[in-house]
Amino acid sequence: MADRRYDVITACNGDADTCTSFRTGHNTHTVQATLAGRAPQGWQVVTVEEVSGQLVTLRPSDGTELIELWHHRPLDAALAGAGTVRLHTAQALLEVDSRWISVAVAE
Repeated sequence: MADRRYDVITACNGDADTCTSFRTGHNTHTVQATLAGRAPQGWQVVTVEEVSGQLVTLRPSDGTELIELWHHRPLDAALAGAGTVRLHTAQALLEVDSRWISVAVAE
């Protein structure tokens, strides 16, 4: 079975530097960012538990179960030293040092 994140429909061939996709986990779309900015109640504080390449495991501050997310670029550098970050679940955005990264629930 082919990985759906790297097909012609998504406009991503697996090379994050040439990706033009705005699907979740790829590039952040202006509409996605605008909606997140208009809904500040959607952000929740999470702790970075583990980062491994394109995957990040987060622990919500409310004690609910761990969340594993995916991004088309490796997240190691972006999340290095980041203990607490924010997650906007409705808009699938992770905020790290005032930068918004589009994420998808890992499959």
